[in-house]
Amino acid sequence: MASIRSSFGLEVMIRRLRLIVVTAILITLASVHVSAQQLTKIRVANIGGTSDHIQVAINGGIYKKHGFEVENIQVGSSATVVQSLIAGEVDFAHVGAVPVVAAVANGIDLKIIAVFMNRFNYLMVTLSELKSLRT
Repeated sequence: MASIRSSFGLEVMIRRLRLIVVTAILITLASVHVSAQQLTKIRVANIGGTSDHIQVAINGGIYKKHGFEVENIQVGSSATVVQSLIAGEVDFAHVGAVPVVAAVANGIDLKIIAVFMNRFNYLMVTLSELKSLRT
């Protein structure tokens, strides 16, 4: 039962994350004047396999409809995603908080503009006979 709840919860969190990222990109860039002749180019870096929602929006023409040409760049690790953001090679990063917090702790000026989870989502499962952590 716990694994069913856990996988369902993960699915819901992934859907929320996708919605938040797409919404954050659109809201952040909404102030750019939309021109029928020229699209604003945006490069988004992410870890491969975590950005299907971005690619679906690209394929569906949603960004172009709002004046943006979005390039979805899949990178192999969170650290590399953050490094590409710091270097200015991309405009946004879809990545976990740990490498961003580490960069900020080292003096880099980065901002987290959206998250999909505001609490730890872990469960402790044990045998019913176990009543204490002591051995």
